[in-house]
Amino acid sequence: MQKYSTELPGLAFYCASGELVSPCYRISAHRAGELCAKNAFRLVYGAGSVGLMGKLAEGAFFHGGPVTGVIPTYLLTKEQPFDWLRNAPNMLVEVSDMTERRDQFRARSIASVVLSGGMGTLTEMAEDLTLEQIGQRSHPTIIVNENGYWDHQLAQYARMRQEQAIRPGLDFREIVISRIDDLFPTLHSVCPQMSQTVIPFMQARGSR
Repeated sequence: MQKYSTELPGLAFYCASGELVSPCYRISAHRAGELCAKNAFRLVYGAGSVGLMGKLAEGAFFHGGPVTGVIPTYLLTKEQPFDWLRNAPNMLVEVSDMTERRDQFRARSIASVVLSGGMGTLTEMAEDLTLEQIGQRSHPTIIVNENGYWDHQLAQYARMRQEQAIRPGLDFREIVISRIDDLFPTLHSVCPQMSQTVIPFMQARGSR
């Protein structure tokens, strides 16, 4: 998979596109986008204007952060990318299917962040952790377990380990936080690439 060189490192976010999710998750998604912009990251997400995806993108865009949306062509009418995403060069990436979308998320990011979501979000998280398990991915996966949203899924991972379905030596590391404001302190502690890319960029930007 080709790696994309951009001025800022990317963070891939996975979250719900549904409109019926709790308002508390909408607030957190908007805050996640804001933090992404303020910490000098490019937001990489599913390109939608609906649900948590829309709040996430607005949070980044309205705080001056760069945004890249990746979407299968057949979802354009359902997930409805913002006009500002459609009209800006290189911000909207159309792909053929969901598999290519997930490949693009990984190629354009140095870590992935799992917010509250449905089956698409669950698939994205599971695939990232599986690739880590088999040695095909080293980037961290951060799970934002707000209000215990992912408690049952995390318990299932623990059960898999207990039953030896996930074997020692062939495991993955799910990194769990409960508040979105803990995201970047956690990333700095687990992602060494940040010190090589983000800090020099922010220092250069501050000196202009």
